[in-house]
Amino acid sequence: MSNLKMPKIDNKVIQNRDQIIKDLGK
Repeated sequence: MSNLKMPKIDNKVIQNRDQIIKDLGK
């Protein structure tokens, strides 16, 4: 029900995954 806290965590997780994928692609 806490829809305000979820998006923030999701955004951080997505950014973290993006960085890991970029590091792996290098």
